[in-house]
Amino acid sequence: VDIVDVLLGWAMVHDLADSDRRIIVASFLQFENYWVGNMQFPLSLLSKFLGDMDMLLKDESPGTPQQCKRLLALFSCFSTILQSTASGLLEMNLLGQIV
Repeated sequence: VDIVDVLLGWAMVHDLADSDRRIIVASFLQFENYWVGNMQFPLSLLSKFLGDMDMLLKDESPGTPQQCKRLLALFSCFSTILQSTASGLLEMNLLGQIV
């Protein structure tokens, strides 16, 4: 949990280079077994990401570059964690069927 929190914190740094952000976000794919083994954790994260993205989108002020970068970072983390979790669940299901 602490490692994921640190990685998420780094991914949300507003002046982080896009290439560095992609590396950090891609690292979430390595947590596939953790996401699947502790489903409440990724589901909670995904819910928080959706809430944060919704708040950014409902903000009445015009979208600043910083808000757009934050929205993109949130979406990148959201989609990568969702992809990794879904992939792990699919893999477990297929392995179960094979056995």
